Amino acid sequence: MSAIIAAMLLLVCSRGKTGAAAAQGSADGSPLTPTLAGPAQKKQPTVVTSDRADVDYDKNTAVFKDNVHVKGPSGDMWADTMVVYFDRNTREVKEIISTGKKVITDGHGRRSESRKAVYTARDGKIVLTGAPYITEGRNRYAAETITIFKDNEKVIFEPKARLVLHSDKQFGESGELP
Repeated sequence: MSAIIAAMLLLVCSRGKTGAAAAQGSADGSPLTPTLAGPAQKKQPTVVTSDRADVDYDKNTAVFKDNVHVKGPSGDMWADTMVVYFDRNTREVKEIISTGKKVITDGHGRRSESRKAVYTARDGKIVLTGAPYITEGRNRYAAETITIFKDNEKVIFEPKARLVLHSDKQFGESGELP
């Protein structure tokens, strides 16, 4: 597993102030809408589409409902509902909760499915629950909870971790060591 999995699983997480959903900004320089994209150095925007989007500035939330699709530089994500909690002053994302019959992320040859994905910006943690699994080629990683720490390339599968790994070589076939 690498940081690519974490980036692929979390397409809309941000600690920066730029992004596709960020507006031009108000007269005082503060953004008008919550920030939903990655750091400023990314050239391509992250685009969130849904049948409905409700932004409540009093509650510091943005709720995307029905047919939510996030397309970003790291891949795609689909969910029934995505709730984004943001900081009142900076409009930086604090937490994202994606739910649905299937929350699917796909990018860089890896795909995850779960019923719920929760991202917290404070610790860079993504928690997948609701029959979560990750597939990479023919390999499949599953557990009751999959926790991904995007900042340090760590993934925890617990409890009942199950990893099904396929090798391209037949049993007993060996190659030269590097």
